[in-house]
Amino acid sequence: MASKIAMTSLDAGLSLISTIGNGSFIAIFVRFKNLRNFPNILLANLAAVDFLNAVINVPMHTLNYVWKSSWMKGKTPAVILSSLQLEFALLNMVSMFAIMLDRFLALYLDLKYYTWKTTRKAYAAVVLIWLICTVHVALSTIPLLKMDMEADTTLGKSREKIFQQRKGMIASTMAFFIAASTAFGVLTVYAIYQNKRKRKQLNLPALQAEGRIKQDIKAAVTVAMAVMTYFICYVPAIVFVFWSRNADILYNDWIAFLASFCTFISSASNPIIYVLRNKRYRNAIRQLVKDPLGSSLFLEMPVKNRGKKQRKPGSAPRKIESEEQGARPIFEIEHKKEGGDHLNEVSCQMVLADKIVKIAWKENEERSCSDQACQNLGLKLEEAEDQDDSSPAADGDLVEDKNI
Repeated sequence: MASKIAMTSLDAGLSLISTIGNGSFIAIFVRFKNLRNFPNILLANLAAVDFLNAVINVPMHTLNYVWKSSWMKGKTPAVILSSLQLEFALLNMVSMFAIMLDRFLALYLDLKYYTWKTTRKAYAAVVLIWLICTVHVALSTIPLLKMDMEADTTLGKSREKIFQQRKGMIASTMAFFIAASTAFGVLTVYAIYQNKRKRKQLNLPALQAEGRIKQDIKAAVTVAMAVMTYFICYVPAIVFVFWSRNADILYNDWIAFLASFCTFISSASNPIIYVLRNKRYRNAIRQLVKDPLGSSLFLEMPVKNRGKKQRKPGSAPRKIESEEQGARPIFEIEHKKEGGDHLNEVSCQMVLADKIVKIAWKENEERSCSDQACQNLGLKLEEAEDQDDSSPAADGDLVEDKNI
């Protein structure tokens, strides 16, 4: 009984952490309209998958592996539970794959990808993810309906038979996503290297280029940590399957429980990774707690009323550049520096393009002014020639003009 209580406590704690963490991300997404962009829609989809996984599969795991409920027998409950677990496992993998693809394209295509992606396309990608996974699970479930199982067969034995029939498909799917994740990891590193070369060619300021590269690397590392955590959590289950031929291991309750328990850890670890790695996510949680039912927008850098600082007597007033002189407001610069993943891909390029436009505008003005000066000089020369033909004092006037 003590072991059952301990197992139930572990399942309950994991479900609570996953529900609160992923639920907070969903609440932030719903609460702040200005956060509903392409990458956040994909992350919200992954949070919704983890939330449903914690609410549905973890309690069923407790009833199945811990308490071994007598009323859950036969083929139908086993097929339903196995299909739900496979559905959420596939949704997790495909959602992470979509996030990795988004990160790679943002680094590789840069401004082209930023102008192409829209919220409508993000919602279409989410629908496509759910559709592909559901169809895949439905097609793999059809052969299970023809299996012969007795009505009084325990749920554990029924799911074991189902797993034996599906293990080839599960192994090939896991191998495909591991290979695809590795390939995208290598391509992402290559994209970061290419961006470094581009910035050197564009002659960006040292601090700006360094900060931009650090943001790209941080975003890529965050996604890589989530993907690696997901696959690591499945290692105990994979090892248990290969060692389950040993009767001592097969019927050890704690080994079987932990092997299946670890597969749910990734659902709770993703929000923790977001909190530790993303300052913007922490700011959004603070604003959500302060005003959970409001309609205000998310502020990148909340303004704090610290009072006006008094200037020391005798000190010179601080020189502030006006916007007409080309200075940018500090809050706008900070907004672009802390603007999240979807703005980080283009912030430096936008600032650089703005500078190039200003420089080109100044050069155009100088060129137009020089052209106007040449035209004025030509008019004066023509007037002087006319006066030379008509008046004897034209030479003095022309000399005065020249001296001037």
